[in-house]
Amino acid sequence: MEGQCIVKHGDYLYMLYSGNACCGGLCDYQVGVARSKSIKGPWEKNPANPILKSNETWKCPGHGTLVNSGNEWNYLYHAYPNYGFPYIGRSALLSLLIWDKKSDWPYFNLSPEDIDPRQLKTGNVDEFDGKMADWWRFDVSTYLPVTEISDSKLRLKDQPIVEGGNMISAMVAVPEYGDFEIQTTIAEVNGVMSGLVYYATKDRSVGFGVEDQQLVVWELNKGDFEVLS
Repeated sequence: MEGQCIVKHGDYLYMLYSGNACCGGLCDYQVGVARSKSIKGPWEKNPANPILKSNETWKCPGHGTLVNSGNEWNYLYHAYPNYGFPYIGRSALLSLLIWDKKSDWPYFNLSPEDIDPRQLKTGNVDEFDGKMADWWRFDVSTYLPVTEISDSKLRLKDQPIVEGGNMISAMVAVPEYGDFEIQTTIAEVNGVMSGLVYYATKDRSVGFGVEDQQLVVWELNKGDFEVLS
């Protein structure tokens, strides 16, 4: 059990909590609630648990915080979108929490017809005109990124921290939706391959690159690099 959040409502303290596996393709995360009139207990679990679980649009919800605004309660938490699961990663969600007037137990009304599957999608553009945008990410568990920007050009290299080194320097943006489009302009062509990469891990990636004036399609599978065309 993790991600506990305790709030006061009426005569009770209510604790929302998350359990099971939170992450990855085998996740089964979900949210339950318990209540007590004292922080010391005893705590009574809601017989309707889990009150928040996977549905047709979102998978493995949990690890949230309740936010009260006036008479409205909302639960801020994370979950995986079904479309692109699990590779797109988790998104932050906000769902209305409703209090049952008879039992005083909270619940969510997240039937498929009440769910808006759309996510905030913005056109991220970086012209490298002095500094990098704050939405760029690096695989810092594999290498220490070293970047240089001058004359609206980006130069990227790395310092490997994994034994055996790393052949890819990847600067990535995490997509917010499973259907996305990316493009770049390569301003300097030399003996080092540069281009676009769909980066999963240091051992699994696929990309397009320009090397010695040639367009190359390549794959890195379990650490083995192969030029596909």
